[in-house]
Amino acid sequence: MDVDKIIADTESYNKDVSQWVYRVRSILKRDIQGSATSGNGVLAASLRSNIHKDMGEVDYVGYKFPRHGVFFHKGVGRGHVMSAGKVVRGVKNNKVIKPLDGPINRQSQDWFNSTLEKQIPKLADIVADHKADEAAVNAAGMKIH
Repeated sequence: MDVDKIIADTESYNKDVSQWVYRVRSILKRDIQGSATSGNGVLAASLRSNIHKDMGEVDYVGYKFPRHGVFFHKGVGRGHVMSAGKVVRGVKNNKVIKPLDGPINRQSQDWFNSTLEKQIPKLADIVADHKADEAAVNAAGMKIH
């Protein structure tokens, strides 16, 4: 195989994956800012994406955000805890939940998982478009015992 073609294919693959990563990060930021909770600007501004390359080719993508992004996603914190999969008023002390009286002022904000679930098939298509021929060549050279 021609070295220039391999380099061009790798650059094209990296470009397509990088565009997907940045597009998803923009969608995540929009979803955070669209929520009616104060402090979302800090979370949206702190959202970062990671792209790792092994031998010049993207092999890992990820997103980083502060720990409070998980609390925001779950709807917990400041007197609101998870109990049996629901947000309830209470405090957690040594893994024991002590219920409290009062209204539940929080709701979960699914800003992360639902967005990724919608976008992962697009990433899978990108990988398949670029790597299907490579996988076929590797499979053709395999020996099965």
